[in-house]
Amino acid sequence: MAISTSPTQPGAQDRFRISVLARRHPLVLTGGGLLVLLILAALLAPFYAGDPGRMDPFARLQPPSSDHWLGADNLGRDVLVRTIYGARISLMVGLASALVAALAGLMIGIVAGYVRAVDNLVMRFMDALMSIPTILLAIALISLTGSGIGILVFAIALPEI
Repeated sequence: MAISTSPTQPGAQDRFRISVLARRHPLVLTGGGLLVLLILAALLAPFYAGDPGRMDPFARLQPPSSDHWLGADNLGRDVLVRTIYGARISLMVGLASALVAALAGLMIGIVAGYVRAVDNLVMRFMDALMSIPTILLAIALISLTGSGIGILVFAIALPEI
């Protein structure tokens, strides 16, 4: 009969793993915590941040204060509220471009794994694509096709495939 060394409580081993992770990699835990806070702040913005388009002409170009923590822009809009709402779009674009790049890379990799000629063609194309800086490629694609969230997601995902 084997002796079990597992803890009697079902969640005790999981708590032990998190504490080991925190001791060995505190920056990973700190970065993950900040990412979770950013995601929560962006998702819950409509409940606490207010209207990002609300203009107050009397608060134009105000420095940071208790009313406007990051100040106000030239139209009197709160910079912090606009930043929080901007985080929503940034997170959406980042997640979408990562998903597009992963799915496209997976499909191209599957096809290239089965067909040798496609593998060589894909490798030469990716070598040429990787020689162009990502930001320049994104700027070129957006200037050729026009602006939009979909084009931005594609421009960011293309070099990462």
